[in-house]
Amino acid sequence: MKTLKLFAVMLISAGLLFFFSCDKKSSDENSGITVTISSPDNGSTYNMLDKITFVGNASDEQDGTLTGNTLTWSSNIDGELGTGTEISIYLSPGTHTVTLLATDSDANEKSAKINVTVNLPVLGACTYDLNGTWNFTTSNATHTGICPAGTNSSGTCEISQTANLLTLVFTSGWVCDPVSMCTYEGFCSGNTYGFANSDVVDDEGGVATNTISLTASSENTLSGVSASTYVLEDFVCAWGYDVVFTRAD
Repeated sequence: MKTLKLFAVMLISAGLLFFFSCDKKSSDENSGITVTISSPDNGSTYNMLDKITFVGNASDEQDGTLTGNTLTWSSNIDGELGTGTEISIYLSPGTHTVTLLATDSDANEKSAKINVTVNLPVLGACTYDLNGTWNFTTSNATHTGICPAGTNSSGTCEISQTANLLTLVFTSGWVCDPVSMCTYEGFCSGNTYGFANSDVVDDEGGVATNTISLTASSENTLSGVSASTYVLEDFVCAWGYDVVFTRAD
């Protein structure tokens, strides 16, 4: 799992803003394959509440248009990002080189690259220290898309906090596949606490993104919503829950 990817994703929930800018695009030399990244435009700036959409295209003299798993997106910071002509993701803070790699049926490769800079948000002091063991309960499960319905659950988790930086690890009751998706990272500001993770979760290149947005009513009680999506090219599933955390220790 990419431990910093959360920084961009998570504060969807905390409502904090940062921006990224895009620099010059480039591509490798390979006469048989043509590959381009058409979006975002050079110099684009985004609010961190926006999920960033990358769009690319590739063709080969013999194979024609390349699609699906023949197109792989990656970041020098966050690693593999997904496959296909279009992906929508959040990125960690830092300067990324995002690469679209095209591979033809003869295993020839060519890539296009774009540089993306993502800045950290400015955060206020957190109202409560969340370090410790917590119980959680979910309710009001919803889902969209052609996918299994979610079910309400309960269990435990551990939260570690250093200043504004948070790590949440579900230890029971939360469905995580792969198990690395049980670990969330996040930030806090005031009484708002947000957690997230995002990763490629299968051999087809499907990307799962999870967020938890919480408000602390006391040092022992947090409540809010969790949301999960799975995206594989045009196939999208989404799940949502109301969630309450109560301190166990």
